[in-house]
Amino acid sequence: YKAVGNVSKLTALSRGRNLFGYSPYTDEIIDGFCRNSIRSGLGIMRIFDALNDVDNVKSTVKYVKQYGGIADCAVCYTVDPKYPEIGFMGRLMGKKNPKPVFTDEYFLDKARQMAALGADMITIKDMSGLIPPKRVSTLVKLLIPIDFHTHCTTGYGLASVLAAIVAGVDIVDTNCWYFAEGTGAPAIELVHVFCRKLGIDHGVNMEAVAKINTQLREIRKELNLSVFNTEKPEPKAFNPLTDELPAEIDALFDKAIAAAEADDEAATIDACRKIEAYFGFPAPNELVQKAEIPGGMYSNMVAQLK
Repeated sequence: YKAVGNVSKLTALSRGRNLFGYSPYTDEIIDGFCRNSIRSGLGIMRIFDALNDVDNVKSTVKYVKQYGGIADCAVCYTVDPKYPEIGFMGRLMGKKNPKPVFTDEYFLDKARQMAALGADMITIKDMSGLIPPKRVSTLVKLLIPIDFHTHCTTGYGLASVLAAIVAGVDIVDTNCWYFAEGTGAPAIELVHVFCRKLGIDHGVNMEAVAKINTQLREIRKELNLSVFNTEKPEPKAFNPLTDELPAEIDALFDKAIAAAEADDEAATIDACRKIEAYFGFPAPNELVQKAEIPGGMYSNMVAQLK
């Protein structure tokens, strides 16, 4: 607590009744866990249940607020199954595909239930990176005030964050440069450029971010060897406070903004992917997009199959 104190809104992610693990715990354990977390300097606890079972977040919300923390309740985003088209004979026999489940009304209802529990804020949690720009724009307008969390694995991340900002989102989750994009969230440096062009003051000290990045670059290199056992390619160095963008890349930022404001999803995605490619970030993983499961689960499954 001496190191953290109240200097920042340090955030942690809790799986509701499962806390930081995968087994459900009793209220006594959840109580002690929340109490010690907040007394140790935690400011915000983001609380979610993978199946959006609101009952599983109740206890954590209760104890986080009881001990003076901020309860950030996350509604997990997903999509309906892709059912095969029913043929002529099937339609003749009266067969129908099930109605969509994950509609605007579904997500709005979950958010309202969490607000009724005492949630201080709501997050759209897109852990699979499946939400495209148009979809997030719709949900942001329904749920404001709102935080948006996504990943770049499938190639939507940066474009969807831009669409969310244009739609009026309050907070977006980002990563620092050397841990951004790919399986991570969009780079804060790229989001900073968009915000600057849109005239939005995001309130982040980018000089501090640049200093943090110098440390993170060395940590990334260590992790490459100790965890991945390979020298993974890293993006081109970029500091938006000191580095000037080439004219053609600067124009791509303008093009992406114009497309997002016009609700042109394809053009927004195209411009953002070209920006990411210029800086050397990983290309979209179409397998993860088709599998429709979180990137971490997908990579673990592939490793286990090997």
